Amino acid sequence: MEALDNRKKDLVPEDLINDFLILKNDKRVSSFNTIRDFFLFNGKEVCNLRNQNCIEYFDYLTRNHLYKLSTKISMERKMSLVYHFINYLDEKKIARFTILNDPRYFDYLPKTSKKTKSKLSKKIKSTIKKPLPEAMKQYLEYLQRSNYHSLDEYRKKLFYFIKFLEDRGKNIDVFLDSNNSDLLFQEIIAFEDMLSLKIVREEVQKSTVKNYLSALQLFVKYLLDKGVVSRKYIIPAHLRGKPNIANLYVPSEEIIKLLNSLYQHSNHVLRDTAIFLLIVDTGCRPIEIVNLTLGDLNQVERTLGLISGKSKKRIVKISKEVIEVIKDFLEVRDSYEPDSDHFFLKRNGGKISYDGIYGIFRFANIKTYGEMKYSPYAFRHTLITNVMDEHGFQQAAKLAGHETWKSTNKYLYRSKKRLLDNTLKYNPLKEKEG
Repeated sequence: MEALDNRKKDLVPEDLINDFLILKNDKRVSSFNTIRDFFLFNGKEVCNLRNQNCIEYFDYLTRNHLYKLSTKISMERKMSLVYHFINYLDEKKIARFTILNDPRYFDYLPKTSKKTKSKLSKKIKSTIKKPLPEAMKQYLEYLQRSNYHSLDEYRKKLFYFIKFLEDRGKNIDVFLDSNNSDLLFQEIIAFEDMLSLKIVREEVQKSTVKNYLSALQLFVKYLLDKGVVSRKYIIPAHLRGKPNIANLYVPSEEIIKLLNSLYQHSNHVLRDTAIFLLIVDTGCRPIEIVNLTLGDLNQVERTLGLISGKSKKRIVKISKEVIEVIKDFLEVRDSYEPDSDHFFLKRNGGKISYDGIYGIFRFANIKTYGEMKYSPYAFRHTLITNVMDEHGFQQAAKLAGHETWKSTNKYLYRSKKRLLDNTLKYNPLKEKEG
């Protein structure tokens, strides 16, 4: 019996768990039980835990959720708690984890919480001590010179390829040498094979793979412009994931429900409702909200100047109701202690990020439905579809800021009324009504 008690103490470091929870000011018994279960699941002492043990536990939590043994919110909370605990162990040098650098961990985040992902990405920045590879530095400088936005997103996506190379004993910096051009494309093919296998095993979605390869494609373009390689990289057809545009139309009654949730629960109600209503009212992209500055607003004309990497600057009209909400936010904006003239800010005074905007919509969705149902882009798609119904293709393209007709064309499937009115010589529905 005494041997069993000693084994239990070795397996579940209760004092360590309690110290961590005190630090987090978390007094919930459920939190202690979650971390205890993490140790019991793995059956290893703390000093013997490795990345794979964490990944296996996250996979176990996912299976529990899929078989309806736990809610999605419960799964997300447990993953987040375990993540912060292992980070605590790493910082205290009690155990050594490299999960902060492990892209497999982030395969779980799109299925759980982008708000959580935003917090974790900040943790990563402060924890990763390895300097960026020279190739990555030059790549990011190239993107900045070329006026690309969301540089951090490109960095994260290319990092997946860098980790793949490191696992194969290679460093991405070798590809800055033109003599290694053939080797680069050989490694890309091997990377494609690995991703293809992950798709078959349903470990990753095709759209996610497309994001990884798009960042890699841009990296090769940089090397091509630099004269290091002599050809472009084209993503294979079988790995070009199509964006999921199904179920993106948001009925007006659902918009009201989400807005009410922000009013009732948000700690930044004026900022969050202003951002929410701007996207609903103008159909702008989240990145355009990120890029807004005070000078982009004309209160007299009720217009906003929007800019993103996908289109040139354009002017959009704002409704009277929304401009009043924006004015209310501007009255409290100084309380954020802004460090720039960016329009919408985080609590620390810096400009709000893409993840921050996504987090606002996620927060409203969770409070309303208990899950993420409508992303910011759903409201953009809804407005464009409505404008196409009422005012036609050209007006919808102008509102959306699309430079080519192909971008607007995908919304035609939403517009049955427009298809009937413009692609048939007569409308059988109208004749039937008559």
